[in-house]
Amino acid sequence: MQTNLSKFYMDSDSGDKTFKYMVHGVTFTLKYAGRANKEFVLCLARSSMKHQVTAIIDDDANQEQLFNATKNINLDVMVESLLIGWSGLVDDNSKQITFTKHKAKELLTKLPDLVHELYAVCQNTNNFSEDFEKK
Repeated sequence: MQTNLSKFYMDSDSGDKTFKYMVHGVTFTLKYAGRANKEFVLCLARSSMKHQVTAIIDDDANQEQLFNATKNINLDVMVESLLIGWSGLVDDNSKQITFTKHKAKELLTKLPDLVHELYAVCQNTNNFSEDFEKK
Protein backbone atom coordinates (compact mmCIF):
# COMPACT_ATOMS: atom_id res chain seq x y z
CA MET A 1 0.00 0.00 0.00
CA GLN A 2 1.45 3.36 -1.04
CA THR A 3 0.82 6.18 1.45
CA ASN A 4 2.17 9.61 2.28
CA LEU A 5 4.33 7.84 4.93
CA SER A 6 6.21 5.82 2.31
CA LYS A 7 9.19 8.18 2.50
CA PHE A 8 9.96 6.76 5.96
CA TYR A 9 10.60 3.31 4.52
CA MET A 10 14.10 2.69 3.25
CA ASP A 11 14.47 -0.62 1.41
CA SER A 12 17.71 -2.59 1.42
CA ASP A 13 18.69 -1.12 -1.96
CA SER A 14 18.76 2.36 -0.42
CA GLY A 15 21.33 1.39 2.22
CA ASP A 16 24.17 2.29 -0.14
CA LYS A 17 22.86 5.72 -1.12
CA THR A 18 25.01 8.64 -0.05
CA PHE A 19 24.30 12.22 0.88
CA LYS A 20 26.70 15.15 0.74
CA TYR A 21 26.45 17.54 3.68
CA MET A 22 28.45 20.76 3.94
CA VAL A 23 29.48 22.40 7.19
CA HIS A 24 32.04 25.24 7.46
CA GLY A 25 33.26 24.65 3.91
CA VAL A 26 33.84 20.91 4.38
CA THR A 27 31.63 18.48 2.47
CA PHE A 28 31.06 15.18 4.24
CA THR A 29 29.83 12.15 2.27
CA LEU A 30 27.49 10.15 4.47
CA LYS A 31 25.45 6.95 4.35
CA TYR A 32 22.01 6.32 5.84
CA ALA A 33 21.84 5.40 9.56
CA GLY A 34 19.06 2.86 9.54
CA ARG A 35 18.08 -0.74 9.01
CA ALA A 36 18.57 -0.51 5.23
CA ASN A 37 22.31 0.02 5.82
CA LYS A 38 23.49 -3.46 6.88
CA GLU A 39 27.00 -2.21 7.67
CA PHE A 40 25.51 0.36 10.06
CA VAL A 41 23.37 -2.24 11.85
CA LEU A 42 26.32 -4.59 12.38
CA CYS A 43 28.64 -1.78 13.47
CA LEU A 44 26.06 -0.46 15.95
CA ALA A 45 25.65 -3.92 17.48
CA ARG A 46 29.41 -4.52 17.70
CA SER A 47 30.10 -1.10 19.18
CA SER A 48 27.28 -1.41 21.70
CA MET A 49 28.68 -4.73 22.89
CA LYS A 50 32.22 -3.34 22.95
CA HIS A 51 31.24 -0.45 25.16
CA GLN A 52 28.90 -2.63 27.23
CA VAL A 53 26.01 -0.25 27.54
CA THR A 54 24.44 -1.89 30.55
CA ALA A 55 24.59 0.94 33.07
CA ILE A 56 21.43 1.54 35.04
CA ILE A 57 20.63 5.23 35.21
CA ASP A 58 20.01 5.90 38.87
CA ASP A 59 22.74 8.31 39.93
CA ASP A 60 25.11 10.90 38.46
CA ALA A 61 28.03 8.45 38.11
CA ASN A 62 26.00 6.03 36.00
CA GLN A 63 24.59 8.86 33.89
CA GLU A 64 28.13 10.04 33.09
CA GLN A 65 29.19 6.47 32.28
CA LEU A 66 26.19 5.99 29.97
CA PHE A 67 26.77 9.37 28.30
CA ASN A 68 30.42 8.51 27.60
CA ALA A 69 29.54 5.03 26.32
CA THR A 70 26.89 6.49 24.00
CA LYS A 71 29.33 9.14 22.76
CA ASN A 72 31.91 6.42 21.99
CA ILE A 73 29.32 4.25 20.23
CA ASN A 74 28.20 7.17 18.06
CA LEU A 75 31.84 7.95 17.19
CA ASP A 76 32.60 4.32 16.28
CA VAL A 77 29.46 3.96 14.17
CA MET A 78 30.06 7.26 12.38
CA VAL A 79 33.64 6.41 11.47
CA GLU A 80 33.11 2.74 10.64
CA SER A 81 29.82 2.78 8.74
CA LEU A 82 28.40 6.24 8.00
CA LEU A 83 31.14 8.71 7.08
CA ILE A 84 32.71 7.57 3.83
CA GLY A 85 34.62 10.66 2.74
CA TRP A 86 35.15 14.39 2.82
CA SER A 87 36.43 17.21 0.67
CA GLY A 88 37.57 20.68 1.56
CA LEU A 89 39.17 19.74 4.87
CA VAL A 90 42.54 21.45 5.18
CA ASP A 91 45.28 21.63 7.79
CA ASP A 92 46.84 24.80 9.24
CA ASN A 93 48.98 25.15 6.07
CA SER A 94 45.90 24.99 3.78
CA LYS A 95 46.94 21.52 2.59
CA GLN A 96 44.06 19.13 1.79
CA ILE A 97 43.65 16.33 4.35
CA THR A 98 42.92 13.01 2.65
CA PHE A 99 40.10 10.98 4.17
CA THR A 100 40.96 7.83 6.11
CA LYS A 101 39.01 6.21 8.93
CA HIS A 102 41.94 6.84 11.27
CA LYS A 103 42.00 10.58 10.43
CA ALA A 104 38.20 10.72 10.71
CA LYS A 105 38.30 9.23 14.20
CA GLU A 106 41.08 11.62 15.22
CA LEU A 107 39.11 14.63 13.93
CA LEU A 108 35.71 13.62 15.28
CA THR A 109 37.08 12.69 18.70
CA LYS A 110 37.94 16.36 19.06
CA LEU A 111 34.54 17.48 17.70
CA PRO A 112 31.77 15.52 19.46
CA ASP A 113 29.13 18.10 18.50
CA LEU A 114 29.97 17.52 14.83
CA VAL A 115 29.46 13.77 15.33
CA HIS A 116 26.02 14.52 16.75
CA GLU A 117 25.16 16.83 13.81
CA LEU A 118 26.35 14.35 11.16
CA TYR A 119 24.52 11.50 12.87
CA ALA A 120 21.27 13.50 12.72
CA VAL A 121 21.82 14.07 8.98
CA CYS A 122 22.34 10.32 8.50
CA GLN A 123 19.13 9.50 10.33
CA ASN A 124 16.98 11.85 8.25
CA THR A 125 15.23 9.64 5.69
CA ASN A 126 14.47 12.70 3.55
CA ASN A 127 18.18 13.02 2.77
CA PHE A 128 18.21 9.58 1.15
CA SER A 129 14.73 9.35 -0.37
CA GLU A 130 13.79 9.28 -4.04
CA ASP A 131 11.87 12.54 -3.57
CA PHE A 132 14.97 14.34 -2.32
CA GLU A 133 17.06 13.12 -5.27
CA LYS A 134 14.51 14.50 -7.74
CA LYS A 135 14.77 18.05 -6.34
